[in-house]
Amino acid sequence: MDMAAVDNYKQFSSDIDAKRKSISKEINLLNGKVANTNDKYLADKLDEEDYKEIKSIARSQIEQLEQEIQHIVSESKELDIKTKIENALDSMENLSNLYQQGDLVTKRTIGCLIFPKKVEFDGKSFQTPKMNIVAQCICQYNNGFRK
Repeated sequence: MDMAAVDNYKQFSSDIDAKRKSISKEINLLNGKVANTNDKYLADKLDEEDYKEIKSIARSQIEQLEQEIQHIVSESKELDIKTKIENALDSMENLSNLYQQGDLVTKRTIGCLIFPKKVEFDGKSFQTPKMNIVAQCICQYNNGFRK
């Protein structure tokens, strides 16, 4: 289970890195465009009005992309996915202890997390229309160890 969570985390972080690299590449292209515009202006191949307009548009796009990168970086720091995954996995490993030692509210919370559609008792057995996908994966994972 730990490996699956780590793999998902790596995929998530690589997606963020890929997006950041893509934006950085766009910024470099726009900086190249500004440099090319400067060269044309200095060689008198571009009039002052066009030069200022092209440079202004490119600078505006660069600023917007830089803000996007800052947003991505701050958002990924805020999420701190790795710590949250570790905490969740620790809690899942100790779920039976938490349930056994918990009060009624804790037990009800754990039951509702595992069985979000509620558990029904028909007089002979318990049934639920749907189990939480994470709990379902854990059961499948644990069943794989028993075989």
